[in-house]
Amino acid sequence: MIEPTLANFRILFPEFDAIDDVRIQLYIDDAIDELSKANWGKCWGKAVLYYAAHQLQLSIDRIDGGGGSGGGSGSQSGKLTSASADGLSVGFAQSPASGSSDWAYWLSLTPYGQTFLALANSCLPKMRLVAC
Repeated sequence: MIEPTLANFRILFPEFDAIDDVRIQLYIDDAIDELSKANWGKCWGKAVLYYAAHQLQLSIDRIDGGGGSGGGSGSQSGKLTSASADGLSVGFAQSPASGSSDWAYWLSLTPYGQTFLALANSCLPKMRLVAC
């Protein structure tokens, strides 16, 4: 079982090397508070780290408009709704695709969230994602 420590985060996600330890630890601590160890069982530590990486990448993308130094996709996600040629204008839908939940859509915005969702699908009974 992987423990949700800063050291393990650094090993799993070297793409975040430029990010301050205090900032990363804040996201790890938040994920520890959000995710129930009892529900996640042996997957808990890994889920915490991927959830923290997802939250951190979204924060980086908000700060620098998506081209961050943090290592996520940095690209727009969603259904293409408009495009033009010479003026180079592209529009993307901001709502979930039909048939997907807001939660799944939000997690799909980074590769870390996608991995977290895959862990949830394989580790959790009936998608019990957070401690209540």
